[in-house]
Amino acid sequence: MNLLRLSLLLLFASPLAAADAARRITPEEAFKEASSHFQSSNFEGAAKLYAKTAALVPDSASAHYNLGNALLRIATPGSLGRAIASYGRAFRLAPRNADIRHNLDFALKRAGEELIPAGTPPALWIAFHILSPTELTALHHLFLWSALLLGTLWVVRPEWRDQLWTPLAVFCGLWLSTATWWGARTALSMTDPAVVVRMNAEVRSGPGGTFSVGFKVPEGRRVSRMGGRKGKWVQIGVPKEGLKGWIDTDALEPI
Repeated sequence: MNLLRLSLLLLFASPLAAADAARRITPEEAFKEASSHFQSSNFEGAAKLYAKTAALVPDSASAHYNLGNALLRIATPGSLGRAIASYGRAFRLAPRNADIRHNLDFALKRAGEELIPAGTPPALWIAFHILSPTELTALHHLFLWSALLLGTLWVVRPEWRDQLWTPLAVFCGLWLSTATWWGARTALSMTDPAVVVRMNAEVRSGPGGTFSVGFKVPEGRRVSRMGGRKGKWVQIGVPKEGLKGWIDTDALEPI
């Protein structure tokens, strides 16, 4: 009897498994199908497939960027915030892409914020962010290890010191420059950034719905998650207004 039941189970399960396998698509296929939906103005369908591509290939700036474009056109509650989060991920991966930077700035302005702080020369800001965090970190470590290697040769090979002096000074200078740049970027960046994806999200004085509402944050505003957590509540800071409080994690999407 058990053998019969197992046979029937396998008989019916095999077509289902085959159908499930047939529904699986590669990131390239999902991206291509998403582009087709986008061109036909099916933005919700495009957003779902771009989101699938971004989940499968999280280091694809193009997937995050196109997901942001689709979400921005859906224009439903929460879509602006999610679009900004997607653009933010794309910008972190490809900061030299002018289209990504432009669309992120456009979406942020709709949320009452700007990508480039007021009073900051745009060329200076762009130059300061021209490298991604990964690229800047890699350069910092490359120059550090090069300086250490040359320094080691300076110590163990006194007869090479005349030839080593110039490259050692150059790589020490490059290491100090990238270390300063890296430190400045870290100091000026948001801590564990996220985007508000709920309209007029309530920020409370403590971690729970029983605490009083201190202020509200509009959808699309970027915030820092400050480390305080209790259940579904997280402590945030709103850099633009300098405010702090507690918010439901469901109202946020990480960048």
